[in-house]
Amino acid sequence: MEPLFLEQACTGCHGAGASLQSVTGPLRGGISLVIPVDDLVGSREEIRMLNRISFVALWLVGLFVIAGLALALDTLRPTGRTAFAGRERTRRRPPDDL
Repeated sequence: MEPLFLEQACTGCHGAGASLQSVTGPLRGGISLVIPVDDLVGSREEIRMLNRISFVALWLVGLFVIAGLALALDTLRPTGRTAFAGRERTRRRPPDDL
């Protein structure tokens, strides 16, 4: 609520008597604005739900892209080779004379 003071410009339209035209400045009332928040709260919850759905959808799309890239790279790998084939070639047998 905000205070409402009587100004000189107000007395032209609202000053019915001589007593109001001579006195300006004192507090004459208050102004308040009431906005129903039910609609705002409801739309806020809808926005939150849409955000959650979009975040989950974006996460799933990213997961499928990563899985698709992993499968694509696996199919491009030459056949007959495994991830451990290079390690077996570099292992050395211990000498027999120990």
